Amino acid sequence: MVRNLARNLIFAVIFCLLLPLHSEVFLNRLEASYTYEYLDPIDTYGDWHSFNVTYFRQETSTFNFHLGATFHNRLIVGPTYDHSGILFFGGVTKDWSSRLYSNFSASFGTECDYLPEYRFDADLNLKLLKHKNLIATLGYAYVNYHTFYEDIIWRYGLALHIKRFVFELMFYDNLSINANSDEEIESSTMLFSVGYGMEGWQWTHLIFNFGSQAYLLYDPFLNDLYRVELDSNEITLKHRRWIKNDFGWFASLGFMQLDTYYEKYLFQFGLFWQW
Repeated sequence: MVRNLARNLIFAVIFCLLLPLHSEVFLNRLEASYTYEYLDPIDTYGDWHSFNVTYFRQETSTFNFHLGATFHNRLIVGPTYDHSGILFFGGVTKDWSSRLYSNFSASFGTECDYLPEYRFDADLNLKLLKHKNLIATLGYAYVNYHTFYEDIIWRYGLALHIKRFVFELMFYDNLSINANSDEEIESSTMLFSVGYGMEGWQWTHLIFNFGSQAYLLYDPFLNDLYRVELDSNEITLKHRRWIKNDFGWFASLGFMQLDTYYEKYLFQFGLFWQW
């Protein structure tokens, strides 16, 4: 009898976890998270720690914005290679009609080699089909680093919503520029993701990202630039869960392999509040 009672209790708890909570309309959300990235070989690339805080505001039914900051700390063996910095960011989303909306965001990093001095992103999104469940996206980004590198990124793709499923296919074309010489090199990546869930209950996303990374590296011994082109493969699992209508948690696990240079393991955990 006790065994049956325990079994029924476990089934009841699982059943409750799988049920969506009653969805309410919240105008504000605050998120805080910690991310740890382990790069192998660690003696060369180190491990990375970051803390993020982001505030989201639904100002009207057709306009929302967000503001936030991420505190980065990169640790490599040897004190001369320790780096830390802060990335400040913000963005807006505007609905222009029932079928067209746009996103714009900007970020600014403190002086650090791996943070952008500034970055601007913009995209247009068009809802297609009778039920507006197919979204076509065209986006552009410009990145200027504290070093002499610049990136221009075009992205385009589709997202299909079918009941609680979301399928996304996105392509990225990157142009990396060495500002000292005005030489350029191109690379491209492709992203495919599958999501399942709904607001107020849970979201789970499995994301595949693969392609190439390329940049122009200066060789002081040869006093010249040489091209670096690397294959990149990445997989990420993300989950967001509402514990109550106005509170929940989210987490991510990821793995990335950059050619023969390194492997990266990612873990993220965060909490969010809504009101």
